[in-house]
Amino acid sequence: MKDVLIKIKSTQGLGEQKEKIELDTLGKLKVEEGAVSLSYDESELFGAKVKTLLTVGENTAVMERTGEYKSKLVIKKGERNNCFYSTPHGELVIGIFGEEIKSRFGDRGGEIYLAYTLDSNLQPISKNTVEITVRKAEM
Repeated sequence: MKDVLIKIKSTQGLGEQKEKIELDTLGKLKVEEGAVSLSYDESELFGAKVKTLLTVGENTAVMERTGEYKSKLVIKKGERNNCFYSTPHGELVIGIFGEEIKSRFGDRGGEIYLAYTLDSNLQPISKNTVEITVRKAEM
């Protein structure tokens, strides 16, 4: 695994109400044939110890959080999945529909783009986009 600088920009919300979140952090990158894995710390966003492992393959992304808030989101392009999600306000099962999954990586880093919707009891919660830029950490 390589040490990398990770910049995450995410947008979530419905209609006019959108929340934007940005995070710059250090992490680890592993590029294998057909898949990319990123691991990084999201404690700054949650105010609690939270580690994230994001694995992106062709038309599929899995985001698994461990620590004080656990979740495992399976995002498949064109499919809806039920996923477990833990928040500071409690735990719930949510539906997640994958709209778009893109990744492009080279020797010095790359980009990941995810677009998906979340629902609870088939009622929309939010439309989400996540843009991740990964660059080799210069030590």
